[in-house]
Amino acid sequence: MIKVTIPENIRLANIAEAVRLAKSGKTKTDEKYKNFVEDMKIEKATEDFIVKHGLSNVNKKDIEEEINELESMEKKIDYDQDESEVDMSTISKEMKGI
Repeated sequence: MIKVTIPENIRLANIAEAVRLAKSGKTKTDEKYKNFVEDMKIEKATEDFIVKHGLSNVNKKDIEEEINELESMEKKIDYDQDESEVDMSTISKEMKGI
């Protein structure tokens, strides 16, 4: 393995160029990171809104949407197909204690 040492002035110039490009807005985000960047922007906007305005009151529609989302996420566990799942109702009290 060959170790290459880049002089400090060149390293600092590279960092300065990266900062300049980032501030100019002329950099492009790699396709595989675009969703991540968008998610972070939404999260930051939400955080800023909550800091500025506080939490909003929950209404019935919000609760219904949350219930529907949670219900759609539920799935029936097939204990015969998934070895990592254990039906705890079929285990004796002694085995549960172990």
